[in-house]
Amino acid sequence: MPITPKENYLMLMRGEIPEYIPATYIAPVANVIVEDQIAPTACPNGPITTVYGVTYVGSADLFNGALPMPGQILLDDITKWRDVIKNPDNSHRDWEGYYKKQTDGFDRENKIVRVHGGDYFLTLVSFMGFEGALIAMYQEPDEVYTLFDYISQHYLEVMKMQIKYCKPEIYTIMDDDAAKAAAEYAYFVNQYSQQVLDFMVRMVGSKADAEELAQNAFVKAFSRIESFEGRATFLTWVSRIAYNESINHLKRRKIRWIDIDEVPVADSDQLDNELSTGSEERIRLMEEAIDILPPDERMLVHLYYYEDKPLQEIAYVMDAEPNALAVKLHRIRKKLLIMIKEKEYEQV
Repeated sequence: MPITPKENYLMLMRGEIPEYIPATYIAPVANVIVEDQIAPTACPNGPITTVYGVTYVGSADLFNGALPMPGQILLDDITKWRDVIKNPDNSHRDWEGYYKKQTDGFDRENKIVRVHGGDYFLTLVSFMGFEGALIAMYQEPDEVYTLFDYISQHYLEVMKMQIKYCKPEIYTIMDDDAAKAAAEYAYFVNQYSQQVLDFMVRMVGSKADAEELAQNAFVKAFSRIESFEGRATFLTWVSRIAYNESINHLKRRKIRWIDIDEVPVADSDQLDNELSTGSEERIRLMEEAIDILPPDERMLVHLYYYEDKPLQEIAYVMDAEPNALAVKLHRIRKKLLIMIKEKEYEQV
């Protein structure tokens, strides 16, 4: 049974691969929740004046997107913000009733409930205008940060109430906060992308597949960044996610590889000498044999011999015991020797 547009959209928001790419402006989202406590994203029913005294207006040709009323300046000197900007007293506010009135008619089965949280730079712009906000940030950064700290006390209260009473499936952060996250994600990808991509090419054998899988791995890693505990290096932690992505991909392709247990055990006494023979032909045959190993065996050889990783670190990436990997590595070497000798025999 095909999934609903709502389910498909939520897959995309969770960082999963949707069945199709939904169009942003026809997303299955419920009606806009009007909010006068923080900067609104839309003004579908006319101008909105927030608790800080900022009036926002919207127009139909801009999807009713909310913008501060042109020419409106509440604060012309950032050092005097304490005289002008006051957090509201919400001790007697009926939060539940306010949000219930707006959400009671929502079709939650087919529509996504989405709310947005407070922003900071855009709030400063609403107080001072764009030029005034930039000048304040340049000339009096400490005052700006102090104002932001003060505003955040109110914004956090609103955000908690939104989550409690609206029960949203998507929580949107305004552009300036999202831009910070985008910059962090860009650094994150630029720092580790090539190493992770090389790792995944070794796993799946196809650069095109590896690029797509690496993107999935980075999205998952970034969305789970709070679970990074420092028990391994950051690259090792990301590599573990990439490894699981690769294994799942190969399972979906249902490729059957030769299992170690299906290969006769070679004589271990001459194993190291045989494999260390350095002729160009032997090296070529070795690389060909490694390329046709099952993905987990190929990765174990790559990490241990080519990247010189300790077994403890490899065990973390592959979610295995170091001792078990040591045994497996020994058996892989034996299998490689058999495969190389068979190739040499065929060439005689």
